[in-house]
Amino acid sequence: ELPLKTPYWVCAYANNQWVLGGDVSADPAQSSFRRAMDKVEGTVTVLDAKATTYTRVWCVYEIYVSLTAGVRADGQPYLYDVYTTVEGASTP
Repeated sequence: ELPLKTPYWVCAYANNQWVLGGDVSADPAQSSFRRAMDKVEGTVTVLDAKATTYTRVWCVYEIYVSLTAGVRADGQPYLYDVYTTVEGASTP
């Protein structure tokens, strides 16, 4: 179980999604997206019923980095989780 203060990269909150010109470079590894991912313990994909995430290039890039990142600077493995729900279902 992760501690309550475990940081995760949330792309939608870290960049202005409407004006990305200054955040995206020719080399994706130099983008603000990638640099931010270097500072967190892992990423989470929030998956909708249509799996829209897998149709977006930057989302796929972030998943690729998450799955191939290996070990963080502190020696711990990079974490990757997927979250989804089923309409009408809940957990206690």
